[in-house]
Amino acid sequence: MEQAGGSVPCAPTDVLDFGTVAGFKDRAGAFFGVRQPKRSPGPGAAGVAGSLCWAELHTLDVPAAAAFYGAVFGWETGLTPLPGGGGSYTVIRTRDSGEEVSFGGLVPLSARAAGAVAGPHWLPCFEVDDCDAAVADVERLGGRLTRRPVERQGVGGFADVTDPDGVEFVLIKSARPLGARPSRERRTGTQPPQR
Repeated sequence: MEQAGGSVPCAPTDVLDFGTVAGFKDRAGAFFGVRQPKRSPGPGAAGVAGSLCWAELHTLDVPAAAAFYGAVFGWETGLTPLPGGGGSYTVIRTRDSGEEVSFGGLVPLSARAAGAVAGPHWLPCFEVDDCDAAVADVERLGGRLTRRPVERQGVGGFADVTDPDGVEFVLIKSARPLGARPSRERRTGTQPPQR
């Protein structure tokens, strides 16, 4: 981690049977945590309602971030065109998983005004059954809508929200191919939010 230019603000710590956890910062200062599991294997579902389905790193320097996470985790990146010829989006995936399998993206920090205030950070996206209903739940429970639900062809419906403490996250009802059914296993070919 440190050899790649990052820092270790939270040293590795054992947490019961959950595993060993640690907190790091990348070269730009974006905080992230890691876990080496013990008896508790971790999330068993992805891409189903209530689960983490995508993660975006909003960063000052996308190529530098790609190099950092490539050195630390062996992640690979690829470019996917944005709809309407609006440039491209950098997707991330594990090494040798193939271009059709990705789990997140790298986004220039300037792409979101709110993100620029927060500085470099990871933004989690959670799958929901109904984006409007999930936004209503967030507001009922003391959170706040920061970007109204938007529908993007091939991506789905999504909205930016915060929890009652102001922590940002995204709610997304992913578009699925006609006839596809949700699975408790990780979906392949996940499309980025392209917000």
